[in-house]
Amino acid sequence: MIYENIFVNKIACILAFIAIAAVSKSTQAASIIRDISEEEITPQSLVLPYFFSSESLGLSYGVGGGVSGYLQDQMTLMGAALFSTKGAKAMYFLGNQIQIPKTQRLFLDVRFSIGRYPDQRGYFNGNPEYAHERAGSNESSDDNYVLANATDDWLDFDFEYVLPIGAGRDNAIQLYRLDKGVLAQGATGGNEWNPLHSGLTMLSVMPFIRSQGFETETGDKIFESSGIKLSVAYDNTDFPNNPSRGSKQGFDLRRDFGGGQVEDAWTQIEFSASKFFPMGKGKYSRQRVLGLNFWTSDAPTWKETTTEAGRELTNAPPFYMGSTLGGLYRLRAYTSARFHDKSAIYYSAEYRYMLRWNAIGNIKMLQIFNIDWWQLMGFAELGRVAPGWDIQELHSDMKWDAGIGLRAMISKAVLRLDVAANDDIWSVWVMAGQAF
Repeated sequence: MIYENIFVNKIACILAFIAIAAVSKSTQAASIIRDISEEEITPQSLVLPYFFSSESLGLSYGVGGGVSGYLQDQMTLMGAALFSTKGAKAMYFLGNQIQIPKTQRLFLDVRFSIGRYPDQRGYFNGNPEYAHERAGSNESSDDNYVLANATDDWLDFDFEYVLPIGAGRDNAIQLYRLDKGVLAQGATGGNEWNPLHSGLTMLSVMPFIRSQGFETETGDKIFESSGIKLSVAYDNTDFPNNPSRGSKQGFDLRRDFGGGQVEDAWTQIEFSASKFFPMGKGKYSRQRVLGLNFWTSDAPTWKETTTEAGRELTNAPPFYMGSTLGGLYRLRAYTSARFHDKSAIYYSAEYRYMLRWNAIGNIKMLQIFNIDWWQLMGFAELGRVAPGWDIQELHSDMKWDAGIGLRAMISKAVLRLDVAANDDIWSVWVMAGQAF
């Protein structure tokens, strides 16, 4: 079972208050989500202590909290602090869907984290037992990683502009009304594919800074990056938080200018697409949906040369960025950034089955969480990284996994727990929001 990575531990620590703050970060337009019976928008706030245990961190504890709808109806602010018996320390902050003053269509998401984590896996070169193998490649060994105390710090400023077309023509902030968690009013797409008439189109500019460090036996390994990401996304689903029909497409261009060092500059491009098919209701289900997802990535600046000292890589993203597979969203049986290379391709399918039964949501002591529904899910994934974007190579010797999941709508936010496995490895992930 894989538990030793930075990301799964961070997600676990913020789970408690994400559910109450009633928002999960995703590439979607600003929105307000309310029950159909609510006449007015009610601000929400909560502060909760939490604790969990993992092999790498030991017993972890802290406090998390959030406020939603106070200064602006669609805005949410969240924060958390983490400590552990093995010496982990971390702080997190998220400001989501902040409308820029004196504008109608420009919004800002701010994400900040600083953390220190013991016994973390990094799939980069440095394990002396695999001196002649590049860590993270498609053919690399599962044991070719470096285990060390690690740091992970980042800061993002994501400016998002909602175009005045389609469902965003009259309003940049969408209002979705739910009946026990199922969309009843406010669908923004799904009936026709035409950005001028249906769906929401967003442009995004995101300056970013990120640094990961590992305290290895041969010295500190620091992986830093700073630059800008440009994105265009078209969300033509009925309800972006939990789609039942429609599609999504997105294109990202990420550029790190190298801080004046020519060999450190790099570019990465990504394309993703999802399609959702409504399967209707069933005897025991309120909703059944089949979702398909595709993603591909390439770093055109990537250069790998062979020298007397070995292979030298320049103009490439850090191992945890770029064309990566493994983690919360793609090839979930593997740890984060288990596979990384110049190019990647990925396919997945999910069958989402929303239960009619919701006994837990009626328990008085749990009603503070406002549990609207539970969703069972089965999924399968297929993907591969490669040293170049070659359609034949990317579809040979592909990695795969399959799994099951449990989703719940808690205070109008979707929370998920996924268990993924293949022949010889499996992982458990907890996160806010659907996988795609």
